[in-house]
Amino acid sequence: MGEPRRAGPCRDPTEGELPWQVYTSLAYGAQGLMYLTHFLPPRQPSIHFEDAIIRHDGTRDRKYRIVKRINAEVNALASTLLHPTSTNVYHVGPGAQVPLGASGPPRGALVPSTSAGHLVVGEFTDGQGMRCLLLANASWSAPCAGDVAFSVTLKGLAEVPKVSGHALAWRNPPTDGRLRGRNLAAGDGRLYALT
Repeated sequence: MGEPRRAGPCRDPTEGELPWQVYTSLAYGAQGLMYLTHFLPPRQPSIHFEDAIIRHDGTRDRKYRIVKRINAEVNALASTLLHPTSTNVYHVGPGAQVPLGASGPPRGALVPSTSAGHLVVGEFTDGQGMRCLLLANASWSAPCAGDVAFSVTLKGLAEVPKVSGHALAWRNPPTDGRLRGRNLAAGDGRLYALT
């Protein structure tokens, strides 16, 4: 697979950093994705870019399969995620180091706590009663597992599938107000619809 290398002043992202960049951005309400760089720019004497998604000779870099998977997932989630409006974003988890300019869970947050890991939580609403919740692993190097506590009683809960994005499998929400067994790979995210 090859190790990441420097491209000019920028370091080549690792396998966990690519989804981390995407899912944390989506949690913050991003409506589009852009990669630097997809194709390598012409060679320049001042900056030598290497390892773009597509190399100078037209072959695919190790990042190609990662970006292809992420783009397919986001495309499946877009039918649910593009219509609601971002209403809240915060960091939650025991010992979570909240980045400068960000915040922990505010009063009334849907997810006031989690049993383990550090999550970036994005809350969305469509104005017609449907709410969405994007949980993104704040670590690009380690998986995140544990339970998520909800601050409100839910009527229904469905994970939006990353394959189709449409067939929501609604289930009865947990009676104890906790989503159990949440497991996210490094940098990964999951989208839930709530009623």
